[in-house]
Amino acid sequence: MRSFDISCALQVLQRLFPGSLIEQVSKLDKGLSNHNFYFELDAQPCLLKAFNGVVPETALNAQNTLAQQQISQAILCLDKVDNVAVLEFLTAVEAPICLEEQIPKLLSGIHSLSVEKSSLLNLKVAILEAASFLQHTGLGEYLIGELSVLPPDICFCHNDLVQGNVLNTPSGARIIDFEYAQYNDCFFDLAAICCSYQLNKKQRQALLERYFFYRRSLKPDHAIRKLDMFRGIYLLVSIAWYKQKNINTEMEILDKQFKSWCRQRNLVYAS
Repeated sequence: MRSFDISCALQVLQRLFPGSLIEQVSKLDKGLSNHNFYFELDAQPCLLKAFNGVVPETALNAQNTLAQQQISQAILCLDKVDNVAVLEFLTAVEAPICLEEQIPKLLSGIHSLSVEKSSLLNLKVAILEAASFLQHTGLGEYLIGELSVLPPDICFCHNDLVQGNVLNTPSGARIIDFEYAQYNDCFFDLAAICCSYQLNKKQRQALLERYFFYRRSLKPDHAIRKLDMFRGIYLLVSIAWYKQKNINTEMEILDKQFKSWCRQRNLVYAS
């Protein structure tokens, strides 16, 4: 990850907002792929995000569009010189997220968005790379085989729906951190919610029902089977991602789920 401390943040902010009052700059203990800083701009709470690579402009512009629909947080500034973004700062409240109402409604909004410049995630390549890294190429081939017989439902997806990216705010639930957002199968996002919140079978079925209600579409006959398969895909890809970055706590939680998922199908998996 790039080196970017408070002095770097202050220097960038002074360049971006000359003449403005910048106060209370502090580094936040969040973000696995970038640096995040809280600061106040003319007394307005803001978030500075310093990316490890180039600014994901297309994804963040889409996030800003979704902010206007009360789905995400607004982008105040994108800067390609220092690869940073300034966003509104959302304050979380200690109240549970309604998984059967708020989440599917937010997801349907994201998945209904048309983003012209966004590319399509090559999910098969992602599966094979993850399986190879984990030395379980057979599992990767199995998942791709199952994926190939299921009809796709391609739309603009978030692709990183961990619990930390779903906030309950005084204005309602919001989904944040769209750095990985691009076109994908909608069931990847649905599977992410199921795994991140460890939903049981009944809760997964309820999530599907409300999701397709908000999408104003009939739930496909294959929806339960497809969600079940995408849980395996999401777990494999995510475990590999966390393992590559040596993030053990999150990896172990997903690893336990994946072992159970594999046992139910008589598949061999050892972490």
